[in-house]
Amino acid sequence: MSDKLRFSQVEQRPKGNFSIIWIIPLLALSIGGWMLYQQWLNKDIVTTITFNHANGLEPGRTKIKSRDVDIGVLTAVHFNDDRTKIIAQVAIKKEMGDFLRQDTKFWVVKPRIGVSGISGISTIFSGAYIELYPGESEQSRNDFIGLDDPPITPPNTPGLHLSLVTDNRNGLSVGNPVIYRGFTVGRVESYKFDTKSGLAHYEVFISTPYNSLVTTNSHFWNAGGVSVSSSAAGIKLDIASLETLLVGGIQFDNPSDSPLGEPIIASHQFTLYDSKEDIKASRQYASFEYLLLSDSSIRGLSQGAPVEYRGVRIGTVVNPYLSSREIPAYNLFSKQGIARKIPILIRLEPERILGVSSEAETIAFNENFKKSIRLGMTASVGSANLITGSLLINLDFNGDTDNETDLQYLGAYTLIPTTIEGLDKLSKQLESTLDNINQLPLEALMSSTSNTVDSANLALKSLDKTILQLHRLLRKKSTQKIPENLNKSLEAMVSALSGLQPSSPAYREVLKTLQKVQQMMDNLQPIMKQLNNNPNMLIFSGPRDKDLEPRKKNK
Repeated sequence: MSDKLRFSQVEQRPKGNFSIIWIIPLLALSIGGWMLYQQWLNKDIVTTITFNHANGLEPGRTKIKSRDVDIGVLTAVHFNDDRTKIIAQVAIKKEMGDFLRQDTKFWVVKPRIGVSGISGISTIFSGAYIELYPGESEQSRNDFIGLDDPPITPPNTPGLHLSLVTDNRNGLSVGNPVIYRGFTVGRVESYKFDTKSGLAHYEVFISTPYNSLVTTNSHFWNAGGVSVSSSAAGIKLDIASLETLLVGGIQFDNPSDSPLGEPIIASHQFTLYDSKEDIKASRQYASFEYLLLSDSSIRGLSQGAPVEYRGVRIGTVVNPYLSSREIPAYNLFSKQGIARKIPILIRLEPERILGVSSEAETIAFNENFKKSIRLGMTASVGSANLITGSLLINLDFNGDTDNETDLQYLGAYTLIPTTIEGLDKLSKQLESTLDNINQLPLEALMSSTSNTVDSANLALKSLDKTILQLHRLLRKKSTQKIPENLNKSLEAMVSALSGLQPSSPAYREVLKTLQKVQQMMDNLQPIMKQLNNNPNMLIFSGPRDKDLEPRKKNK
């Protein structure tokens, strides 16, 4: 039966290199690779920002924003190698990588109160965040230096950047306004002080379209506080704005007495004046120099003091005292040691009253001024401010202006005759008066007056004694009975004569005599009463009667 069994032959086929089981791991590997690629493609860009402090920064919570859109997060905060700065490591979304340019700016947004206002109020509840302002440079960058304060003007804002230089302490700060005729057109962006030159440098920005107002002849001055000026119309207060009154600021304008100038299209440097009045005072004019010799004190007369003609400024003091080196032929003291006059150098500036003028016009002005000197033009040192004691030079005509005199020179300078005016003239007159008083024989006069007073005192004492004796005499009863005794004597005489015949001559003569005696006694009675009441009447006269006033004649 085994012979009958037939075995089938097994067909052997070649074995394959790929198994279907490998599809699953390959698929997983492909998915993993794709995920790694996507993760790498979307991986955040890690960059560093250097700050001076880490106030309000919290890793994992502090957001990176640009125009209120979240574009990243703060991942770590640590010190630099020398422990002087803070390194903030941030992760920026991959799609925002084009924001990281060479001129990109970072700063911390938090509540701030400054001259430009209040900012960052929203961060009181949400917390501080880092603001990114994208740059426009074509070069990329991966490490940045953060700003301590947000920029006053956003980067790439259209406008004009200017540099202002001053040697005064204007006290300006970042954010102070720049004003043109009452309108705020820009801000102060930064400032620094150069210790070598002693100058302060301010960087300001004028926004569009106001940047077209700035020309080569524009003038900038400090607008802080209140400017007070007085005139015939009264006192005028000039305040640029309430903001400048509180925090200060800068004003600029173009002068009305000069051409407008060319527009400024790029960064330019200007001088920052302390006030608007200093612009005209510091302006350079075509000038002619003159010399005057003053015998008044020049204390308070400084370089740059005004030279005025009847209140109108036409020049400037160049040097309040010209040294002997500049005038070799002149010595301040003569050989006898007597002080001479002080040489003062001034310059006349015709453009101050002529405006913009040609060279021929300024030369003609100078020739006319020399003619004025020949006709009596004089100079004097006057007071510019009684409170500060500052002085100025006054020019005016003095005396006869009909006859011309010759010009006088000292070295290379034309001399202007000088006079004494104002307080100096009053002081000289007072000094002369006091000298005359000192020359009076006051001691002899006082001695003579003293002797006269002593003699008068002796006479008064003697007069008092006489009056006292007379008063005692009149108070005696015997003196007071004189009128009564006289009356009795007359009555006795009348009784004795009663026996005479009325027609007899003797009777008539006696009667006439008695009538005269009676009349005399009647007149004597009031006099005796007055003497009794006022014994001084024997020496001093009584009160004067009132003067008679003429009356109008009746028509």
